[in-house]
Amino acid sequence: MKYNAKQLSNGNWAVFQGKRYFFMTQTDSQAVAHQEALKMSLKWHQDQMTKITEEMYKAGFAHSDIYEILA
Repeated sequence: MKYNAKQLSNGNWAVFQGKRYFFMTQTDSQAVAHQEALKMSLKWHQDQMTKITEEMYKAGFAHSDIYEILA
């Protein structure tokens, strides 16, 4: 995953990317932080897929070729 839930020194949980965490994601619940990390990771990966797909179209791939690769 791109993002992970980790515990802060104050006992709260937050979403991290490496050693950096997102201040607004602080919570006292590990489960909530984990769910937020999953949502943020999904969005990041979806954005990456969109960028790659656009590059594939520019490189001459047909729509059906892309979906065949993903199948």
